[in-house]
Amino acid sequence: NTQIMKRHLKEKQFKIKKKLEEYKKTRKLHREWRLANDMITVWIVWYTNAWKSSLLNALTRKWVLAEDKLFATLWTSVWKMYIPLEEWRWKEVLLNDTIWFIKDLPPDLIEAFSSTLEDSIQSQVLLNVVDCSDPKIEEKLKVVDRILEEIKATQPRIYVFNKSDLITDSQKIRMTRKFKRYKPIFVSAQDKIWFDELKSKILEKI
Repeated sequence: NTQIMKRHLKEKQFKIKKKLEEYKKTRKLHREWRLANDMITVWIVWYTNAWKSSLLNALTRKWVLAEDKLFATLWTSVWKMYIPLEEWRWKEVLLNDTIWFIKDLPPDLIEAFSSTLEDSIQSQVLLNVVDCSDPKIEEKLKVVDRILEEIKATQPRIYVFNKSDLITDSQKIRMTRKFKRYKPIFVSAQDKIWFDELKSKILEKI
């Protein structure tokens, strides 16, 4: 019945908040180590279901959990990405996949989830991953930008329009014009294509 469902949800929220608090302490230690070792970090942020974990997999050739679930990426994943500079020379970058939350997340969980974005503040670049086949893309871009501003994440951002294999060339042209101020870079994590421009842009920003 309704009361049982409410109790179940409340217990689930408590467990999530407890885990987030534990992870917060660990992330703090990780941030301190990265700063001490002058590591370049790039953070991926977005709503759920933008295939940002899949993008991380494709860029680093590693495997992380990539599920269409709200809490699938409760723990942040960190991998090394190597960007070619010239023959036999590579730039090593830490690419981080952080959790995000949806617009209708229960209010008492918003504060807890916001703490997971602390790492974003100390990264050199933010990759704002967009599902370009999403009809609500404009609304979600505004929400993400607003929250990043609230946590004072002011570093350069690269807007990655993922799932571009799901739209036509004419749609891509229209979106490029409509979102001109974001300077979108279109990629497909699913097909592992169109990454050269993205990697060049990351090098430019760092």
